[in-house]
Amino acid sequence: MANWLGPSVSFVNLGDGSVRRRSLVDLPRVIEGPEGPYLLASRAGGVSKLDVDRGLSTEAFRTTGGRDAIVRLGLLWLVDGRPRHGVKDQGESSLLRAYDLADGVEVGKVKLPANVNRLCATDVGLWARGRDTLVEVRIDGDTRVAGVWAAPSKQTWVAVDPLRRLGLSIPIGLGGEVTRLTCRALDE
Repeated sequence: MANWLGPSVSFVNLGDGSVRRRSLVDLPRVIEGPEGPYLLASRAGGVSKLDVDRGLSTEAFRTTGGRDAIVRLGLLWLVDGRPRHGVKDQGESSLLRAYDLADGVEVGKVKLPANVNRLCATDVGLWARGRDTLVEVRIDGDTRVAGVWAAPSKQTWVAVDPLRRLGLSIPIGLGGEVTRLTCRALDE
């Protein structure tokens, strides 16, 4: 687990419940890769391989920094940007960058039609989510934006279910307990 607001990564033993916490990088994001987890230093831009057994990280390559990241088809995809502590920064960007996991070289960019800050993957691509917009990006051969959906009126996106093609939203400015969750089918 990574503490997005601080420098710590916690390794939880599900067998005995013990926790080892390590200060590794600023604004960490843990990303599942084919050979195990990676750690993105969101502000500084470093990508490290995590050794879960020893609780250590080894830098693999450098990026521009990113607000979120995901591994898909041997590439690390990230939402471009360098978030900062203590700043009202919504953390959205309209640029996705792709890095080859084998050598850390940037191999592509996708300019989105709207700002986003979260990613999830499917068999054929990525979904990018922002407060106001969901974007489907197909990466099966030709990388392209396949669909864009605006949040319902006076609502903000909070999640996407890429397998069922559903977007979930809540009313804007809702504080505390969520009383209404809207589910929208995302037609192709």
